[in-house]
Amino acid sequence: MLALIIASLLNIPAAQAADFLKKVGECLPQKSDKTVFLVKQWHLAPDVNTTNLDVGKKQPQYQNQFEIYSAVSQMVAEKKIDTTIAEGCEGKMDSKTKESFNGWNFDKLAQEAGNPKYPTILTHVLLKVEAKYPGVNTVCGDDLSQIKYAQLALSDLRGDVGYWTRIVENEKNPEKQKIYTDGVIEMLKLPSTTNASNVLFALKKDVLDSFQKFSKANEERDDALVRAVKRADSKKPIVVVYGGLHAEDLKVKFQNEKWNCEIFEPKSYQNSEEKLLDEFRKLTK
Repeated sequence: MLALIIASLLNIPAAQAADFLKKVGECLPQKSDKTVFLVKQWHLAPDVNTTNLDVGKKQPQYQNQFEIYSAVSQMVAEKKIDTTIAEGCEGKMDSKTKESFNGWNFDKLAQEAGNPKYPTILTHVLLKVEAKYPGVNTVCGDDLSQIKYAQLALSDLRGDVGYWTRIVENEKNPEKQKIYTDGVIEMLKLPSTTNASNVLFALKKDVLDSFQKFSKANEERDDALVRAVKRADSKKPIVVVYGGLHAEDLKVKFQNEKWNCEIFEPKSYQNSEEKLLDEFRKLTK
């Protein structure tokens, strides 16, 4: 159904619409005036400068971001939507927005909006849409403080998983394994005599603690997004572009609000973050 909806919104054949987006889920049907289209994205870290377009095109996130922009900008141009909600920022996103993403701010993007190469700019996809179509209502639905907490917890998780992997891999090489067990002993302030088995036990507890912090921060971010959708006053579908690892929790929250929702992703989307999340879950059990 989504391919047909997107085809209608983009005014192009369904086969071409499917080149941009594919449906991966939906909420239970509701008798609601509010409909949310949740687009899963894989975005580039905002501190990577892509003002050189060739640099942007070489990034692994380039294609999925290009596809999202192509779909959303067409929906806006055809006046099928008038409200979009973004992650990674707070408040209204418009000509007064001074924040930069990947070396691009609103003013710089607005200057390039008429350039045929504009769709190939790799930056915050909804800031790019807003700069091209200033009439659209673009809202930042995130919680910046929780982003920081989530990033810190994720950094700890990555470190823990790295140590865990090396310790297990070198089970038959005690000398090399000790390099990593000593690292964990120092990091977690364990007794210097702690053996590899107890190091792994302590590491698992730290993974669980960090995972709970990460999950809590992401849930707070999702709650902030739901509040932004609640405030959005539109009779047309509201497009939310958010990281894929939030999709399942947001689907539950949308259903609890009794909103209609469909979840889809660009054709080139890679769910590496979701797979990493599954690995973290396995280590907590």
